[in-house]
Amino acid sequence: MLQDLDREMERSGLEAVAVVGEDTSSNPEFYYVTRADILRGGIYLKKVNEEPTLVVSSIDVRNARRGAVRDVASSTDYGYEEIARRLPAARAKAQFYERLLREKGVTGRIAFYGHNEFNSLFSLVLELRKSGFKVAAEKTPHLFERIMATKSDAEIFEIEMVGRQVQKIFSDTAALLKRCKMRGKTLLHGGKRLTVGTVKSHIRTLFAENDLTPAEGFIVAAGTRSSDPHYGGEANDPIKTNQPIVIDLFPKGGNNMYFDFTRTVLVGRAGKELRRMHEAVAEAHDEAIDAASEHVKANELMYMACELLGAHGYKTVKSLVEGKIRKLEDGFTHSLGHGVGWTLGEKPSLTLFSKDEIRRGHVFTVEPGLYDRKVGGIRIEDVVAVTSKGVKKLSTLGYTL
Repeated sequence: MLQDLDREMERSGLEAVAVVGEDTSSNPEFYYVTRADILRGGIYLKKVNEEPTLVVSSIDVRNARRGAVRDVASSTDYGYEEIARRLPAARAKAQFYERLLREKGVTGRIAFYGHNEFNSLFSLVLELRKSGFKVAAEKTPHLFERIMATKSDAEIFEIEMVGRQVQKIFSDTAALLKRCKMRGKTLLHGGKRLTVGTVKSHIRTLFAENDLTPAEGFIVAAGTRSSDPHYGGEANDPIKTNQPIVIDLFPKGGNNMYFDFTRTVLVGRAGKELRRMHEAVAEAHDEAIDAASEHVKANELMYMACELLGAHGYKTVKSLVEGKIRKLEDGFTHSLGHGVGWTLGEKPSLTLFSKDEIRRGHVFTVEPGLYDRKVGGIRIEDVVAVTSKGVKKLSTLGYTL
């Protein structure tokens, strides 16, 4: 959590941190520290145990002051225009940072964070090191990965609010499927053959109406093509009766928080193997959530899911790692889950090789799945949060096939 920033800076031996970026919409670290929508980005600079300073373009000062940082200045206050007039762009940027750091009295180790174009940031670091600044490099998980992974009660509530919108959209989409007419293997919507494109258009409209942004897309995978866990679905793909439809929604809310939710549905009647797969996945899903608690090792949850699905006769990642199989194309082919909130790829990581320990404040997905190239895929995904009262599931919809 953000209140842990000073403690984590001391733990990392840092005198200062700088979070830099172009804009908050594509830079989760920058939004995390500023809590303001700043179109042109800026520089968040904080010395350990001191209040931060936020430097932005003159035109963004008003927006910046609506956020969490009290000390907001413009780049003009630090003479950026004067520097830019007499120096090439790359050197001007470096000298501007030098002036800011010297005026703030930064002499010890400083680390830079934020999603940035690598060459530009690397060039800046080299220039600052030439000028005597002690720019630090951290191994992952770095400071901001650590503090952003644990969420406050208020942040968990914000994630849950996005989840409620996502689940409503899923329910509306399921209702659309229920209204379709069945004609043999064909599904008809408004007298026309139902396709993935029709369903995706419906979901996009609902996203827009609810101020949700599918920043990394979403998945509507039908039939045997749902056996590829990351196949998003193409507009012309037909949706047929008696075949699985994997719907995976992971948008960003208006509060800049993400949610991740998957259900597998079917119009018509499921075959024997699909029902068997679904029962096994549901069992693995429930057992993993029941076993999740503070201090449990993340890889133990993944190991448990692999053991259970393996006992049902399915190949798993564990089978591959142990050398029992040479390749894994069907079965449980991915990890059990990942952290979610400010991004879709936070700690903890629920893999066999993860060294993460479940901590209070962690919010993560539990998403076992089984895939068969002949019949399709089954995946059930919910988001859970570790709170002072235990593990809370943030999604409440059932998952009967």
